[in-house]
Amino acid sequence: MSTLSDLPPRRSEKRKVFILRLWARGKDEPVWVGEVQDVSTGETTRMHSLEALYDWLKQKTSQVIESSAKKEK
Repeated sequence: MSTLSDLPPRRSEKRKVFILRLWARGKDEPVWVGEVQDVSTGETTRMHSLEALYDWLKQKTSQVIESSAKKEK
């Protein structure tokens, strides 16, 4: 498992901070649901599956990379 000291130096333009809250719903086959909050904007988005969370994170991180690439030009 990685530790924070294993991570490369931070570049603020390529860093996002989220607060993630997850809980299991259901008894026989629980489904993970939750919400994620973007710390910089305060926006909170509810997720009804882990797949939805992955898709949301992929979208948000892609936006950060695209924005950073535009600034470097």
